[in-house]
Amino acid sequence: MARPLTKFYQYEREKIRQHYAKYGRESLVKAGVCWPNKEELAFQRKFEETFYPSLNKLMEDMVVERKEREKEIQQKEKEFLKGMAKKDKLIQEFRAKQLASLEQEEAERKRQEKIVAEVREYLGFNIDQSDARFQEALAKKEEDERAMAKKALKKDKKSRTAMMLQQLLGVSEEEVLDSPSNPPREEDGKMKDK
Repeated sequence: MARPLTKFYQYEREKIRQHYAKYGRESLVKAGVCWPNKEELAFQRKFEETFYPSLNKLMEDMVVERKEREKEIQQKEKEFLKGMAKKDKLIQEFRAKQLASLEQEEAERKRQEKIVAEVREYLGFNIDQSDARFQEALAKKEEDERAMAKKALKKDKKSRTAMMLQQLLGVSEEEVLDSPSNPPREEDGKMKDK
């Protein structure tokens, strides 16, 4: 037998529904009270229209999303095929760079060994590389090599300048090479006279 609703909080809609679901007609509750009224239904419909799209809209969105995904996949496949076409060229370039760097490292290693051998020959005996005398001699040798390279660079630059002048002005190469690299300015000459 159904117990009657006696407390105020039991008259909330959810509690009434539970009571009716449990006892049915014996609860002495009108069934219409369990359902929403017209205003509540209108609010619920408006809420669902606003925040929950219709099934047709969801299906359309899904079709559009699938087409976009297929376009992205096709674009990636095109880029992949372009990359595969360039693969052999890129592999050859990579191997050429790798070979060039290995050759450069080997040349540097041989140059370093040559310098060490020359330093040992200069000192006149076999000495450990960590020794201070060896380090000093090595630093001096490297400094001399840098100076020689700088001198060769200047000479090369001077010869290129001479060739350009010879072509432009018809001046002989000897005249250009014999001239001083920094000719005196007129101001310097006037100051010396005074």
